[in-house]
Amino acid sequence: MVPTSPQFSPASLTSKSAASANAFRPKNEACLRFWATTQTAPPKKRPLPIHYIEDDIRRQFYADHPFEAFRPTTLVEKGDIEQHEVTGAGWTRLRQRGRNPTPEEYAPSFFSSNSTTAIQFTLNLKEYHKIPLSQAYARAIAQFRALRSEHHIATTFAVLEAEALGAVFVRGEIEHAFEKEKRALATWERLDDIDEGSLAAARKRWKMIAERHVGGVPVVEGSADGEFVDGEQEPESGEDGSHDVETRAGLGSSDADIGDVDSGDDVGESGVLTMEELQALVKDNLFVEDGEGFDEDGELEEGEWEEGEEANGKKAKQRRQT
Repeated sequence: MVPTSPQFSPASLTSKSAASANAFRPKNEACLRFWATTQTAPPKKRPLPIHYIEDDIRRQFYADHPFEAFRPTTLVEKGDIEQHEVTGAGWTRLRQRGRNPTPEEYAPSFFSSNSTTAIQFTLNLKEYHKIPLSQAYARAIAQFRALRSEHHIATTFAVLEAEALGAVFVRGEIEHAFEKEKRALATWERLDDIDEGSLAAARKRWKMIAERHVGGVPVVEGSADGEFVDGEQEPESGEDGSHDVETRAGLGSSDADIGDVDSGDDVGESGVLTMEELQALVKDNLFVEDGEGFDEDGELEEGEWEEGEEANGKKAKQRRQT
């Protein structure tokens, strides 16, 4: 007898309900900020872009003919604003509206549309003759350039004929502007000359250098003993002693007073007195014995200066009285 397994009733399953919108909402603040940025917002209602075929034709035309934008034109409103008689399917060639074409079309509600325009002719070929835009543009541009060339040649020969018959043309605004530009450029050249002159004058600024004359020989400030100024010649050998003795004799002293300096001594090698020798010479000529009245540095003491000032004041007073 085969044992049978016990019978169990099936377990009841809970019904699956739809997850709420906030079921996956993160609890952390940082994660919550990132989660908020990932939620796509509904698209905003915006107006559709306004597009005209004339804008594309105009952009391509001025890219191919940039100098047409500088051609003068008039914006004066005319009296007639009706449409040209040649329009629609009957307008097959650009010459039908004249021999002087213009690049831009005029709005029929404001200006006269009687002009021969390349952009308007291109649009007319596309709309009424069902020609692709690229072919219509190529056909309109070819006719536009042919009419421009004819007009340029006719105008040039008309001017030559008028000048041959004695006509005199005054300068226009373009020639007048060129003359003003030439005068302005000429001022730049004069400014360059003025700047060069001022720079040359600045380079020639002279600086006064005071020279000390000691012993009849000029000595430059800051130069070492024995250096001579440019242009001075170094005394030859054999003249050092005589030059030194003559220099000291000219200061009012004899050879005995200045210490019997012979021509063979080292003092007269350079022919220039040093500061120590000059101070000693001044002391001897002031008739001061044993350095009386001088301090350790060889300068006059304050008392000696005061006595000298008093003596000078008395002498000046006596001269005024006499």
